[in-house]
Amino acid sequence: MLDATFLLLAYFLVTAAVDRPEERLAAGLLGSGRIEAANLEPVRLEIGLADGRLRYLLGARSIADRAELRERLGTLDPATPLRVVVRSGPSVSAVTAAIQCARDAGLRTVAYEPAP
Repeated sequence: MLDATFLLLAYFLVTAAVDRPEERLAAGLLGSGRIEAANLEPVRLEIGLADGRLRYLLGARSIADRAELRERLGTLDPATPLRVVVRSGPSVSAVTAAIQCARDAGLRTVAYEPAP
């Protein structure tokens, strides 16, 4: 019985220490100096719910789906910094999908700005 306990303990220690992929993610939070490095004015992307549906607001333009968001972001200069502001309501997956759309569009500096 004691042998089985030690084997289980060893198994969990080895598997828990192998790799944590979230540590490799670059956290582009404001205040880290990444946005200030560019001389371009940052573009603001707000993510929120309107009438119970997910809406993206890029500047003054309202966008309803990810495909259109990716298309609009693709028209920006890749050096343009993007600030992603999340209002209450959207899921984490919707926010990460928007950030991925920005990366897919070729934007190099994408920062998350917590909503006030």
